[in-house]
Amino acid sequence: MKNLLMIICLFVATNVNANIITLNTDEANYATDDTVLLNIAVEQVAPEMATFEVDIAFDNSLLSFDNFVFDSEMMTPAFPAFGPLFTDVYLSQPDVLSIAVWWFDATEVPSTSFTLGVAEFKALADITASFNIAEIRQFDINGVELISQINEPATGVLILLSLFALFYRKNYNA
Repeated sequence: MKNLLMIICLFVATNVNANIITLNTDEANYATDDTVLLNIAVEQVAPEMATFEVDIAFDNSLLSFDNFVFDSEMMTPAFPAFGPLFTDVYLSQPDVLSIAVWWFDATEVPSTSFTLGVAEFKALADITASFNIAEIRQFDINGVELISQINEPATGVLILLSLFALFYRKNYNA
């Protein structure tokens, strides 16, 4: 019975995205009209990635987006790489900052971990700045979306198997 349960758990698994985006502000609290600097670091991208896109959500009643500066090491990598082919930063919604970087191919990406840059916001009130990752997308040179995958057991199946084992044991002992 144990072997059967282990085999079922191996086959019933899902994949999750394993990208890590680190968002750090330069201070914890801000006064009205202060400049909020948001440092964005990217880790564990797919090695074959040639395009990277991230959406960062913020409260637009408390923060106003001003500017984005890409990291100089990412923009001018060591020879023979040329750096990004195209970059784009825009507000895709009033409260979502979208950042996109396209490289000529995967060999141009600085590494699987790099600093993307710094976003500048203006505080509209006395706040503790809060940012969330809305979405992350990676594509290869052909435009195929890539997902860094880690197997994770399906929680629902594990709960059902546990309940089955509990009732089986209860009926077996009776």
